[in-house]
Amino acid sequence: MQLAGGANGRRKLISTFVAVGCLLAVSVVVAYIVGLRAFQLNRNLASESEVIRELERFVSALKDTETGQRGYLLTGDERYLDPYKDGQTNVIRRTEELQRLGSSGDLPANGVQRLRELAVKKLKELEETIRLRRERDPQAAVEMVRSGRGRELMDEIRAVVGEMQARKESEFGKANARANGAIVARTITFITTAVVNLVFLGWAYGRLSRAGEESEREKELLATTLASIGDGVVVTDAQGRVTSLNGEAERITGWPISEARGKELSQIFKIENERTGEVQENPIEKVLRLGKAIGLANHTVLIRRDGRKVPIGDSGAPVRRGDGPVEGAVLVFRDVSEERETQVAKERLATIVESSDDAIISKTLDGTILTWNRGAERIFGYAAKEAVGQRITILIPPERMDEETYVIEQMKRGERVDHFETVRLTKDGRRLDVSLTISPLKDEEGHVVGASKVLRNITARKEAEKKLQETGKQLELHAQKLESTVSERTQQLRGTIAELESFCYSLSHDMRTPLRAIQSYSQMVLEEEGKKLSPGCTGYLRKAISSAERMDQLIQDVLAFARLSRQEITLEPIDVDGLVREIVQERPELQPDKAEIRIESPLLRVSGHTASLTQCVTNLLDNAVKFVAPGVKPRVRVYSETHDGRVRLCVEDNGIGIEKEAQRRLFEMFQRIHTGNEYEGTGIGLAIVRKSAERMRGEVGLESEVGRGSRFWVELRGVDS
Repeated sequence: MQLAGGANGRRKLISTFVAVGCLLAVSVVVAYIVGLRAFQLNRNLASESEVIRELERFVSALKDTETGQRGYLLTGDERYLDPYKDGQTNVIRRTEELQRLGSSGDLPANGVQRLRELAVKKLKELEETIRLRRERDPQAAVEMVRSGRGRELMDEIRAVVGEMQARKESEFGKANARANGAIVARTITFITTAVVNLVFLGWAYGRLSRAGEESEREKELLATTLASIGDGVVVTDAQGRVTSLNGEAERITGWPISEARGKELSQIFKIENERTGEVQENPIEKVLRLGKAIGLANHTVLIRRDGRKVPIGDSGAPVRRGDGPVEGAVLVFRDVSEERETQVAKERLATIVESSDDAIISKTLDGTILTWNRGAERIFGYAAKEAVGQRITILIPPERMDEETYVIEQMKRGERVDHFETVRLTKDGRRLDVSLTISPLKDEEGHVVGASKVLRNITARKEAEKKLQETGKQLELHAQKLESTVSERTQQLRGTIAELESFCYSLSHDMRTPLRAIQSYSQMVLEEEGKKLSPGCTGYLRKAISSAERMDQLIQDVLAFARLSRQEITLEPIDVDGLVREIVQERPELQPDKAEIRIESPLLRVSGHTASLTQCVTNLLDNAVKFVAPGVKPRVRVYSETHDGRVRLCVEDNGIGIEKEAQRRLFEMFQRIHTGNEYEGTGIGLAIVRKSAERMRGEVGLESEVGRGSRFWVELRGVDS
């Protein structure tokens, strides 16, 4: 239909603008209705979330009350009843709030009534245990706790709360889905109305102007608009081929319009699920198939041309003329990387702050508390709702108020305060030693608007330092006393050593002289008058001579042991093989006709003292050939082996063996297993072996079984050959 001139043209112009006005009015109304619906759904979503949090607060209040009760039961300290009473009040308040929610229909009334009954029982149970504890009957209170009734009540409360939470979370999920749908619908509405309006305006402008130049300017204006908006916009034809790509879309996808135009959208717009990695359906293909607007799924990432993955959001919509067929589709999307990173960082920071054992507090420059974490609640006793909005001076002792002035001045200059040790007050008036680190808080323009405080309770450390100082003083006094005692004992020891040396001299000269006289005179009487004496008398003389010889040997062994204890020795490398062979050659009782001695050469070299090692080996060999059964020829094996860099010299025999109970005391002084004349000895030989080994920084040991022989060993530090 051609346009008529004059009034007809004016009527067409007026009708066109009226239609445009009506379309815009409808768009505004639709947008308002959709937006109002989204607002209502979001408000319902917040209400559902608050109900769930209220259930969590109820359980938390019961836990706090039970914690206060347990602290009082364990300590009997009335201060632990403060959190119990606070928790009891909080439980009553939370119960009333749940009843209100039950009355309003937000929670099932029967479930709320059940929770109220269980809470009353739990509080009575806690009150009863406290009453028993106050009556000085802690065991009865503990037995009541151990009965498990309190735990059963808490388990039943958690079960009822869990059931209601599950129901509310289900309702929350549904409300969330409806809210997301409303947001998607709002976005689609905005995009759809914008596209329809743009298409309609273009059509009306074409009908009115019929001028190619004006049409071209309209296209340029549209292109400029798309290029200037902050979201990426991709337009396709009805076959899903790219016809337009704005600058932001080029940046996000990595495809320039010159290369993307005419390609299938799936070639330049590849998306997948960020969490599962599953490939997602191309939104334009879905739009063209369904003929309606859709939104991208949550956690969608776009795979750029260079392979990098970018989180994106928003939706796609069809392009059509009026009620006509779909002529194409428009995809509007945006890069949400920064938003995602910011959200994750905020959540991570909030988690760190809340879980910190330190108190983390923020305040304004005038000292008003803005935030208060759980660490602050634990340290100072104020709940967050009690502290936020209060002045920071509630924590500062009166005599330290000038510290706050100093801190504020530092903050105004933008300077930190690190590890400032001071004293702060708790809610119950206790004084705590604390360490403060304070940093200025700045706004987007860099102006200081407040301060962030990290406060650590160092009371325990201060008390430990004080105790350490006191302990140090006590140790110093003890050291002085010990030094004085050591000096006195040293003098006493020197006197004892002098007496021991005098005794040894007496033993060596004064006691051995009469023994030799007894032995000599008895021998002379036996030789000169023995034929005249009766056999009984000669027997007595021989016993006297034998006893004198044993007594002389005992004295010599005691003197040898005493010399080992006090003589200075120098350790040096010893040829053990040569030393053992020399001992065997010199001792008559070790000759082949009396004993079979097998030396497994080469015996390893050791670091020791030649005289001391000679005493060790001589005593061990003498015992090996002495303690054998009657009529049995002694067989002795001498060999060496290494143990962790040390050399063990072993003497193994075929003797009578030693009972296990006797082995522990065998290396002590005057320890003889066999009494009488069955086996001669003084009981000092093995004590000399032990003392010699110890002086050479070694050790001794044995392994033995009755009737199967023994193995004695001396272990010393080895040396290279």
